[in-house]
Order: sequence, then C-alpha cells, then structure tokens
Amino acid sequence: MELITAVEAEQRGDASSVRGSAYLASATLLVKDIDTTPQLFFENGIRFESLAGGALRVDPVYTSGAKLYFK
Repeated sequence: MELITAVEAEQRGDASSVRGSAYLASATLLVKDIDTTPQLFFENGIRFESLAGGALRVDPVYTSGAKLYFK
C-alpha cells in the first residue's frame, strides 16, 4: 500500500473531491493472466477500460469510488 498526498492523487488522476480528505484512491492488483481478465469482467457486467501497457482499469462505480487497476 502506498500512502500519497492529495496533490499526488490529483497528478495521477486518482483524486476524488467528493470522498473527503482520507480515502482509498486506487489500488493495483496483479493477476495471473491479464488476457483472460476482460472476459471475466464482461461475464459479470463490469465496465472497464484498457490502458496503455496492457493494464485494465475498472469503473469506480463498481469499487466504492476507488480506481482499481489490474496488471
């Protein structure tokens, strides 16, 4: 876990002004097979986006407002 300042969260694009001053902005989860992960999301109706470098980011609506990244 990495604790960062509000400024760093803003710079990374992970800030959330509606969550207060202390919250889980984001987390990165390492998965065994990133190529099969999108299918699991599709099967469960979870919106996500593919990012440069092969990572996936789940829509925060599914993660209580945090940004979850899968690599």
